[in-house]
Amino acid sequence: MKIFVASTGKCGTVFMAHMFRNLTDFPSGHEPKPKCMGEVMEDVNNNKVLRSSTKRVLQKKVEQIRGDAKDGNYFESSNFFMKSFVYTVLGNFDDVCCIHLHRDLYGLLTSFAGQFKHYRYRNRRQWWLQSHWKRNILRTKEGLDYFETIVWNYLEIRARFYALKKKFVKTYDFDFNDINNLNAYYKMFNYFGIEAEQVDEIPNFERNATRNITFRGAARIIKNVKRSVK
Repeated sequence: MKIFVASTGKCGTVFMAHMFRNLTDFPSGHEPKPKCMGEVMEDVNNNKVLRSSTKRVLQKKVEQIRGDAKDGNYFESSNFFMKSFVYTVLGNFDDVCCIHLHRDLYGLLTSFAGQFKHYRYRNRRQWWLQSHWKRNILRTKEGLDYFETIVWNYLEIRARFYALKKKFVKTYDFDFNDINNLNAYYKMFNYFGIEAEQVDEIPNFERNATRNITFRGAARIIKNVKRSVK
């Protein structure tokens, strides 16, 4: 079983990878390379005929998943799944499941507001879908500002999840409000038929608990989680 996440980011993707890694036998990562961002993401969403360089990256993604999978099982919480390589995964694997990991729009905007200085326009195409790209479901004008782009991505990714829902073997809805609710994880594991270690509290969020995360990144996630449940 290959499980991926449909998410905008800032919804607990790093934390969920940590939980899978610590409570199950599933190899789990947050954004393992190749991430399929930037030019790859733009090519997939804007052109019917992909560049050879894009095809090579997508093939490497398939090889990475196959190489990391254990007994056919794999979990990845990258927000680029719905943005760039969902069709590649569906075309190469027949046991794909998807978790719709979402957060209320106000909380999402508040979280991304703190990142404004780090997401200048020159970097937006590395991380964000652009509203004018030709293969979007909710295609609109070019030139949205930072916060408009966040809102549009929120709506577009949700629309893509529901459009593709029937193509997944199983889907599951997970609210950010439950990101540190241990019982919510056990309920989800049970739904997917995943054996999980029984613990009384959430495992410590240690540095390098999941691939490609930083201690500062983990600290920000925990801070947002605490804020959301007060």
